[in-house]
Amino acid sequence: MKKTLSIKLLAFLGFIFLVTSCAKPKFSNLIRGKYKYDNTTLKNDVLKVNVSILPVSKPAGEEEKLIMMTDLRDSLPHLYMKLLSEKENNAEKFIELLKKPLSDKKNGTPGPGKTNYDEYQVLFVFSNIKQYFNDGRLMHPNTRLEFLNTTLSLDSSSKFYFYNINKLENEFEEIDLGTAERTKDVKFESKLTASNSIGFSNSNTTTDSSDTSKEKNNSSVKNVYDEDGNLLGSIGRGGNITTSGSSGSENTNSQEGSLGYGGEVGYINGESIKEAVAVKLKRMKTGFSLSPNNLTISQRARPMGDISDNVYVTVTLKIKSEGLNTDNCYLASNLYTDAGVINAASAIKIQERPVAYISCENDDNLSFTMNYSGALRAVTTKALRFENSNNAMEYDDKVTFYKLPESNTVQVKIDENSFCSRVYGVTCKLKNDDTLYTLYINNTGTEALHFFSEHNYQLFFKWITEVLTDPKTENLQATGFDMFFMDNNRTRQIKVIDNVINNTDIELLKKLDLSTLQLVTITP
Repeated sequence: MKKTLSIKLLAFLGFIFLVTSCAKPKFSNLIRGKYKYDNTTLKNDVLKVNVSILPVSKPAGEEEKLIMMTDLRDSLPHLYMKLLSEKENNAEKFIELLKKPLSDKKNGTPGPGKTNYDEYQVLFVFSNIKQYFNDGRLMHPNTRLEFLNTTLSLDSSSKFYFYNINKLENEFEEIDLGTAERTKDVKFESKLTASNSIGFSNSNTTTDSSDTSKEKNNSSVKNVYDEDGNLLGSIGRGGNITTSGSSGSENTNSQEGSLGYGGEVGYINGESIKEAVAVKLKRMKTGFSLSPNNLTISQRARPMGDISDNVYVTVTLKIKSEGLNTDNCYLASNLYTDAGVINAASAIKIQERPVAYISCENDDNLSFTMNYSGALRAVTTKALRFENSNNAMEYDDKVTFYKLPESNTVQVKIDENSFCSRVYGVTCKLKNDDTLYTLYINNTGTEALHFFSEHNYQLFFKWITEVLTDPKTENLQATGFDMFFMDNNRTRQIKVIDNVINNTDIELLKKLDLSTLQLVTITP
């Protein structure tokens, strides 16, 4: 009886040793931990979500670069110097000629340019401030936001709608995923021998190793379309896949036990497990949903990484047709020489520019409402644990998910001066006369001369102020267009630019009170 009991006892001890000595995967087993969903309401101050607005930087136009002698390639500089030396023998003049550019700036009529100002680009910054210290349940280092959806909404009565997402930026997160390779060789033997002693022996060998290195680039671009098949934007995803190394552990264990009744157990376990943090993939962890009245930025955390603190979204807003104003404006160019001397009216160029825009006179700021929702991942801790869990990995976390409390609706506003435009006209009065005269143009037809705020209207106002300060016939004669001041009753005209300007016209221009010459805003 005792002999049978001893054999069973040794077999049980061997089984326990077999179970506890096996190598176990750690990194690759990310789903070992348990989780639950708790409907308990979190405090409102564990998270703050904000949406702010930054100006969109516009790339400055490249200034035309003049070609210098040093820009010539190969033997051309030497050939140029040789030809120049044949015409100029004076050393100082020769050096001055070498410093001069080989090309001049292009002086041409500007292109048709932009006429439709029905779009407005804005940079939204979605940010969240984590204040987990306000709730004791959230103080574990592995606590993180698991989901966060932030929505901006436009009122249906707004003159704008979401048209396009141009760019979405946030930091990339590096995620480690595990691979495991296991080999196993186990021998278990038992036999009876004659022995009058009892004893026990045990040996254990552990070997660790690491190697391998491998890298792979991966990228893709996906277009996003609305329900009508129109292109809304594109999302680029990419990163590096790197095999960063492998960790190996090999356990060879032996155990022997004997009792006085001749029971003996032999156990040999040869088991190895190779576990590599093999895949490092950088990927963008933010998505979006776009509709005419709503923009939602959707974020989800990744293993061992929290949700991004800041997301930058460049959005194009479009003005609805009923919110647009139209006007026939003009653009004046070639008003001054490169030396800053005023050109005569015959040298300037006048272009007609019909524009569509939203007027600053509408007194209509752009407003959004912001709401957010999501869930938080917290880790349960215990004072006593049967298994060591003092590690930075998440494979054995006991997780509780909490739904974020309902957010309050927040108003986000953009001042209308950030996106609206103005149209200007020119008015003046005669000395000792309160009659207001407006500047008109006769180009393809007769109409009040209007300038758009996005065009260089100040330069024209400076030019006309200078030519009227000292009016001269040669500066005010031109063909192709006429300009004149006319009163509101259209009963009197004062010539400013015409194909024929006589002394009578000059004397009348001198009666203008230039202190009343001004740019006035045109109300649609």
